[in-house]
Amino acid sequence: LLNTLINQSNLKINIELLFIDDIEDCFELENEIHISFENKRINGDWFDLTNEDVLKIIYIINKHKYKKLYNGRKK
Repeated sequence: LLNTLINQSNLKINIELLFIDDIEDCFELENEIHISFENKRINGDWFDLTNEDVLKIIYIINKHKYKKLYNGRKK
């Protein structure tokens, strides 16, 4: 999959895979991430992210992944 993404891009970039997981409702999650980082979009599904942005994405992923577990609970 990663090689396919790289080959579909016309950009000369280095890629480092940081995270992989099986996520329920992954299209909803992907949409939330795309909306959150629209201003960082380079081309298509490619984004120019900082380390801080990556941490924000991890937070979004965890929030999405565990929302059913914590649904209705107050912080």
